[in-house]
Order: sequence, then structure tokens, then C-alpha cells
Amino acid sequence: MKQKGFTLIELVVVILIVGILSVTASTKFLGVSSDARTATMEGVKGAIQSAVDVTYGKLATLGYENNPALFAYGDNYPDLTEWCELCYFIYGYPGNMTSTFPKIMAGVAQDNSEEIQVGTGGEGMDAASIYFSFPDNFEGHRLKVDNCYVQYVPPIQNKTKEYSVRVVPCK
Repeated sequence: MKQKGFTLIELVVVILIVGILSVTASTKFLGVSSDARTATMEGVKGAIQSAVDVTYGKLATLGYENNPALFAYGDNYPDLTEWCELCYFIYGYPGNMTSTFPKIMAGVAQDNSEEIQVGTGGEGMDAASIYFSFPDNFEGHRLKVDNCYVQYVPPIQNKTKEYSVRVVPCK
């Protein structure tokens, strides 16, 4: 009588194939997580650009678009302080104060938000920029990672009246 079953070689080949498939599948699923986080950062970038452009429109209608430095506090700019007190603007665009963004973005990037946090750059990063990322990427209000963030660069006084926003993809 002949016994039926698998030989040791057949079992090793099957285990090897299953191992290769699991490694391939796991790397694909790990990439999906970073892709989703990067897509979130792309959405934040769009929200920032919209908020910045709306802010410029508001300041331009009030005649502040050519002001190189405007800090709305107390009674110095009453038409702004009721909307955005403790906000800093450069040529009608938000400047480099993190307190400005939660107010102009109305919930999109609130300070200490559970979803997106706004803060300053970490060591070796541009000190004039504002950074947006997930709370776990910050230590306090300073960015502690070199990827997975949105960087807002305000207009630089006396050099340009333009801002820029860029996404650094998640790894």
C-alpha cells in the first residue's frame, strides 16, 4: 500500500511561496498607510492655500494688502481684531505666527487639534516658515520629523509679496 501525503520538498516550496507572498503583500499595505497620510497632507495644503487667498481678499478690501507687517491686537486694527485677534500679516498674507492659522482656517488646522497641528520647524528647518502635520510628528509646537508635513512660507518682507505652500511626503 502506497502512502499519500506531501514530501518535505513540497512543504518547503509551499512555505517559501507563502513567505514571498506575505512579504510582498505587507510592503504594499505598509505603503498604503504612508500614501493615506500624504494624501491628507495634500488636502491640508489645499485648505491652507484657500484660507490664505481668502485672507488676502479680506485684507485687500480693507486696504492692508501693501502693509509689510501688520499685527492685529487690541484697538490698533479694530476691523481685523474682531475677526482675527493676535494675527500677524505680511502684505495681506498670513505671516509666521502660529496663532494666526487656527483663526483663519476655521477648524482645518487648529492648534492642538486631534487631526492636524500647526507649529514651528525643528532643528535645521526654516524658522520663518509655519509647519502643519499630525500631532505625533510634533514635540510641543516644534516639528520633530523630516517628512510628512506641509510647509507654509510667508512673503518675505521687502523682497517678495508671494507666499508658497509645499507638501513633504510621508515615509
